Amino acid sequence: MTLSRPMFPPRSTRRAFLSIAGGASLAALAPSTATRAEPSPELAAAAGALEAALDRVQAARAAVRSVMTGVDAWEAANPRPSSKRGARRWKRAAERVRYSSEVNAAWLAQLNAEASYRRAQHAVSMIKAADIVELTFKAALAAHYDRTELASGQMAVIAYGVVVDIVNLNGKAVLS
Repeated sequence: MTLSRPMFPPRSTRRAFLSIAGGASLAALAPSTATRAEPSPELAAAAGALEAALDRVQAARAAVRSVMTGVDAWEAANPRPSSKRGARRWKRAAERVRYSSEVNAAWLAQLNAEASYRRAQHAVSMIKAADIVELTFKAALAAHYDRTELASGQMAVIAYGVVVDIVNLNGKAVLS
């Protein structure tokens, strides 16, 4: 390296180059204006069904919370006795309250709502993205709906479908 000619271009030229290169890369990622700006009707309908299923899950959770509030109120009103015999009797009474038909029905409704939600997630993930617009829409759905915590565990169902669509859109058979 000589002092008469620096190794890197002057700062203003480098910034201009980086701004042009950055703009070009963003333009390459953005869909062109000639393409449609909405997902397919099939994907939009599946997203609507997914939102409805999430609403049912949230309603079922609220029902379980309200029933469990009643159970907690009973436990607060009936403190556990210190004697052995009293503690056994209290435990049996607490189990009758906790495992009443009302609690079981609310919990079963929540599990059924969560199973319906999983089916709706699977339906969205199985729709093949035809272009970058649908892929972006599915990625947004995955970011919002895959993080919903369920009693049965949390799985990134839609995100898996997005990954498969990326591979399919690129035309590479990486997954076997």
